[in-house]
Amino acid sequence: MTLKGDNFDLDDTAVVFQGTPVMPSVNNGSEIVVEVPEGIAAGRYWVSNAQGSSNEMSYFLEQNIAYSVAVAGASPIYSIGGIVPSHATEVSGNTVQFKKLGNSAEVLYSFALNGNGQPEMYLSAILEAGVQEVEFSYRSTALANMASHLIFFIESKGMSLDEAADILAQSPEFANYLQEVTEALEADKGFFSFANARPGSAELLNKYSEHFKNYIDNAKSQSSLSADQFNAANYSRAHVLRGATLNAATTEAVDTDIEPSIVSYPETNGTWNLFDMSMEASTFLDNSVELGNKCGEGVDPKWYEVLGYDGCVRLENRSQLYLSYRVYEVDPATGEIPADAISSPLAEHIDTPYHTAMASPTSGTFLVFEFWSSDKLIDTCVYKDCAYQILTPGVDGSFGPTPFNLTGTESHNQIAQKARRMLTIRTIIDNIIIRFYSILFDAAGLGLDKGALKKPEQARAVIKAVYEYMPALTSEVEKLASKEKVTEQEWIDLSQAIGLEIYNKEIKPIMTDLSNFPNIKLGPTTTALLKVFAYDQADFIQALGQKLAKKLIPGFGAVETAYEASQLATAMVDMGKTIKDLATVPSKLDYVVSWGLQLADITPRSIQQNGQAKTFTLVGSGMAVQKGVFSDEDPEVLVIDTATNERLDVTFLSVNKQGTELEFMLANVSQIDAAKGPLDVYVEHRDDKAKLPYQILVGTDLMISAITPNRAKAGEQVTISGIGFSEQLVGNIVRFVSESGEVKRASVTAATTESLTVTVPDSPGAGYVTVEVGGEVSNQLPFFGPGQVSITFGDNGNFNDDVYKLAVNGRVIYENGTPKRKVGPLAIALDEGEHTVELTGIRADDGIGTYYIEFSGDVVNVSGDAQSGRDLCPEVVKTFTITVGPTVANSVPSQRSYVIDPMSILQDESSSAPSECAGQ
Repeated sequence: MTLKGDNFDLDDTAVVFQGTPVMPSVNNGSEIVVEVPEGIAAGRYWVSNAQGSSNEMSYFLEQNIAYSVAVAGASPIYSIGGIVPSHATEVSGNTVQFKKLGNSAEVLYSFALNGNGQPEMYLSAILEAGVQEVEFSYRSTALANMASHLIFFIESKGMSLDEAADILAQSPEFANYLQEVTEALEADKGFFSFANARPGSAELLNKYSEHFKNYIDNAKSQSSLSADQFNAANYSRAHVLRGATLNAATTEAVDTDIEPSIVSYPETNGTWNLFDMSMEASTFLDNSVELGNKCGEGVDPKWYEVLGYDGCVRLENRSQLYLSYRVYEVDPATGEIPADAISSPLAEHIDTPYHTAMASPTSGTFLVFEFWSSDKLIDTCVYKDCAYQILTPGVDGSFGPTPFNLTGTESHNQIAQKARRMLTIRTIIDNIIIRFYSILFDAAGLGLDKGALKKPEQARAVIKAVYEYMPALTSEVEKLASKEKVTEQEWIDLSQAIGLEIYNKEIKPIMTDLSNFPNIKLGPTTTALLKVFAYDQADFIQALGQKLAKKLIPGFGAVETAYEASQLATAMVDMGKTIKDLATVPSKLDYVVSWGLQLADITPRSIQQNGQAKTFTLVGSGMAVQKGVFSDEDPEVLVIDTATNERLDVTFLSVNKQGTELEFMLANVSQIDAAKGPLDVYVEHRDDKAKLPYQILVGTDLMISAITPNRAKAGEQVTISGIGFSEQLVGNIVRFVSESGEVKRASVTAATTESLTVTVPDSPGAGYVTVEVGGEVSNQLPFFGPGQVSITFGDNGNFNDDVYKLAVNGRVIYENGTPKRKVGPLAIALDEGEHTVELTGIRADDGIGTYYIEFSGDVVNVSGDAQSGRDLCPEVVKTFTITVGPTVANSVPSQRSYVIDPMSILQDESSSAPSECAGQ
């Protein structure tokens, strides 16, 4: 092998392979060539000479593994390797090339193609150290999966995987376990799939796990772990990941997200042809570029990745209508809205047609500019059970448990009724009135700035001007809004009446009475709009006269005809869409969001038996103190020693008001020192009970159990939990090892026997972390590096009809056959540096492939093709190079440069628009 570096120019320079020095055959001072000695397993090496020792590097041992399958009628093996298909290599004949790190036994996973033609985990086996052939069978699969399932328990006994498997096979229950595994695999060859887990696999493993643990305990007495048993080379990432289904601190393996339950009323909401609306829980990544919201309030940033969801929701409006929302807190014990909360909601409905809390439609017309809008983030009920009452200007019924009556006289009903009127007025203003004023402004050649029109304050000013200077609009709308059922024809009649009145009173007199020029009298609404856009009336009239003189000569009689034929028809396009939604959308819909009692993580995840009390922090949801009339109800924490089934004494300390972080203590030292572990943790609260997905490990030997957070940037601090650490800072050597083998030593800033606070070194990348104390090296635990990128894309044409495929670095991230306005944001973890993103056209039936794509998160630069266009035709690929790296705190504006404005201009796909795709 060839090594490159500096200061290799001494005669005594040698390469040390796991303690064995080897002299190089070539050494020119910056490059040495050395022959890897026979019998050396994969692991770590370094260069040593009189000047000292270099940094350590990890290396893999490439092996050609011969395999066989001892299953009658087995499916063909497609690939073999790590725990997910991307970590496996396609087989060639009866051999496969396998990269091994370390000298311990390794679990090999085989993959077969499923019904969709995708590789899925099939059979597995334990590859013993120094062995280059393996047999896959139902028996080997049963042993490999149970050994992996019990990996942390096995390691706590100082045993290797193959040693444990030998003991498991001797258990009297193994025959029954093997029979169930055989039946499960014959019914479903992907039964033990890790990437697409079957619920039954975990149930089967848990069914027998206690028996096997007791059998191992009886067969082999517990002993301390020696340094060579806990060497970093003993732990492959495949082992850690598989064991993580219960115990490890890796988000790849355990889904700790505390996703809430969201129930819609009616249940078919979001599936109708004419109206599509949904509510989704938002994540910390979703809102990483949004400022000023309360999402995640009270949560320590180190728990963002663990919780996933930030306590807020997004109202996703895909109709042509404006919406208003009211938020009620729900009693988590009864699931009902308390009587005293009906008149005091957490958030109230709108009361004007230009209110900032109004949810915008999916598309509309604003002074002839087509746009589609972003979803509405609601942050008034963070991590609480709440009911969201959604009002529309529609008339097709009322659904859900929140109180509302179209004719009720109570204050909450009157507020809601007014909100519906304001929604109707705003819908008519946008889709009808503004459309007519665009005729006048076009005629004068104002050249309105598109950017200014999309500013919220400008939009509100325009709507406010129309609303205040057209009182007839309000009175006409109130007539219809007071009816329980309004026909589609009544809406059409109202729309046409309003449009013609505006034309006759505000537009036609100006366009037809030029004999009075320049003494043309402008209507009150026209005057107000000119003020909003800061246009002088005299300049406007002068421009209007000049433009009209050219356009209307030789006769003014054509004006009304032109209007009737084209402008009214254009206005009716939006009007027709709006009328359909008004006639078919319910007046009220409800969403009930319940977070419930859920446990996501705990710190520390392991404790050392050293005669001291232990304090823990639980992270989850639904743990807030329940206020009572006479006393408050605290959540109750239960800690059970799984080896003895004994309950340990727990002291409740505190819980934050959001119910996401709870502190408790184990103060009975004698119980802690007598515990055998691992410990199960439960929380009981409000007639509900939740179990922590991790177990607390107990012992005296060096071990890492968690890294929080396990994704961080260089310079940020992380907490390493475990046992056996030194209380002296200098007594702990913490190494971050990248997947390429680069080793970085981290600075330790705080230390106890169970917790280390360390600063992430420069460019750690994805890899693993180890701790060395007194010459003993801990297990490896995955660390996933700093890069977190969010990608959103979709069709931004006025016809939602195009289909695309997204790939990152050649790997397909998203592909389906349905047109989407918005796909994402898709969260993708990427190392620092440049990455290639490809958006490929799949379908563009009308010959116009309109698209947009946006990037946020740890993106410092984007280059390549345009982020929006109309030429993404079938098989056409748009390529973008994104640079991922640390972003400066509070540098949100720079990130926004890669995000399409939420009110993006909808691109024209009318029949008159030219086709961009050849042959279509």
